[in-house]
Formats: sequence, structure tokens, C-alpha cells
Amino acid sequence: MLDETSLQEARILIVDDEKASVRLLERVLRAAGWTNLRSTYDPRAVRSLIRTFRPDLVLLDLHMPHADGLDVLAQTRALLAADGVPLLIVTADDGPEARAAALAAGASGFVAKPVDAVALPPRVRALLEARFRRLQEREPGPSAGEAVASSAGEAVALDVEALQRLA
Repeated sequence: MLDETSLQEARILIVDDEKASVRLLERVLRAAGWTNLRSTYDPRAVRSLIRTFRPDLVLLDLHMPHADGLDVLAQTRALLAADGVPLLIVTADDGPEARAAALAAGASGFVAKPVDAVALPPRVRALLEARFRRLQEREPGPSAGEAVASSAGEAVALDVEALQRLA
């Protein structure tokens, strides 16, 4: 089962060269309860931020100076995929070509600017829930079959002990 506190403490990385866009995204996410946010205006800093901040979700603009979002996605895809980190494209370029290119490059979703402050938090939550479910599935622990076998073995042991005491 997903823990609400873990969801709210998720680490979210925002990458956008426009300060107004970053502030808006931060404000919308904070209003929805997420406080563990990190932002950068420089797409060249994303690789190191992924390694140090270890985000649970990345929000990425497509068109930025120095490196566009598709370049950043190509450079970081292996880092993000290894940890199952979803990447949500947030861009003013809502054309079908941009959408198709982003999704083909490995983006988990696509949101057009201006950002809908009502629609974004549920989208972010759904991506985070999916990530945390995948992480839970990866955690080693007894499978359902192992748990049943263990319980059955304990029951047999208790029956044997009870019979021995009666004898």
C-alpha cells in the first residue's frame, strides 16, 4: 500500500529556462502538498542534479538554450530509466510533432503551457504513484506463495507441539 507521506515527500526536479514557468510550477506543486522541489534554469545541470538530488519525477521544458528538452532526455534516459523515474514534458510547444517526439524519446507524459493548475497535481500524483508501486514491487520480500507456505509450516509446527504436549 502506498504511504501518503512518502508521496508528499517525493523529490521533484523542475527544468525550465523561464523563471516565471518555474515559479508557477513550484507554486502549483507546493499548493498540492509537495515541498521537496529542486529547480534549475540550465539544462546542462540536469545530469548532475539527477545524480545528487535523485528525483522521483522530472518536469522538463522542451525548448531551452544550450540544450533542448529532447537532448536532455536523450542524455539522461539511462539514469532515469535505471531508477524508473518518470519524466513529464511541460512545454508551450503543443504541436503533434513535439508531442510525438517527446513520447518517442521516452517521456512519460506531456503537458501544454500555460499549465492548468487544477489538472497538473493529479497528473503528477499518478506518475509518482506508479513509480512508488514499481519500487514496492522491486523490494525483496516474501511472495504471496512464500507467505502462505510459511504460515502453513508454522501451523503444522504448532499442531505437532500441541500433540507432543498432550502425549
